[in-house]
Amino acid sequence: MTFRKEVAEQAAAGYREVSAYFADVRSFYEVLAVRLAAGEYGVSLVSVDHQQLFSSTDSYALSGSMATKATLSPGSCPPYIWFPTWLGSFYVDERRTRDDAALMAFVWIWIGADDAYVADSGTPECWFGVVRVKAGDGGSAEIIANKIWRFFRVEWTTTAELDDWLTGSFHQNGIGCDLDGLWYMRRVPLSGLSSYYLVEKQLIRPLCEKYHHLIAHGTDHPEIA
Repeated sequence: MTFRKEVAEQAAAGYREVSAYFADVRSFYEVLAVRLAAGEYGVSLVSVDHQQLFSSTDSYALSGSMATKATLSPGSCPPYIWFPTWLGSFYVDERRTRDDAALMAFVWIWIGADDAYVADSGTPECWFGVVRVKAGDGGSAEIIANKIWRFFRVEWTTTAELDDWLTGSFHQNGIGCDLDGLWYMRRVPLSGLSSYYLVEKQLIRPLCEKYHHLIAHGTDHPEIA
């Protein structure tokens, strides 16, 4: 194919807008790291991986450079999913060991479009919540976080809404998801997190309080307590 003229003409301006967006994403996660660890709402949460965010794309390898499907590298992907539409991080109670990952918080940023498993939202969103899996599932915190990142399906697995939290369960399958447990999640537009006050009110406090509640009282669903 050739470059589309209208796309090429808008590329530089588009890059500046996208660059500003990712600068805000980076600042957002830096603020989260400080505030979630502060312990003001009964729990101090630290990142499972302080070095990088989970991303919906791992590399820009050209799909055509791989000889066969069997030799496809994990990061190779077609050009239309090069853009990292999802970025996320996972957090655990700092008083627990890194291998005690039965209860884990998450905060994800989604561009709001072009996902195979989620209907377009029309605006970028922040997804945050808490996952509880049965003891012994999945291994280390890093392994569990990676499985959640890869196999979470909100529209397939939502079962109810409790106190403004969507909730659902994991579906074990033959492609790698062997987790057994529940998740609690809220979705808020990024435009609703436009100040430190709103981030604190809409995200930090409810997330920490939910995590602390689950530590103290188990789950709202006794079957996986």
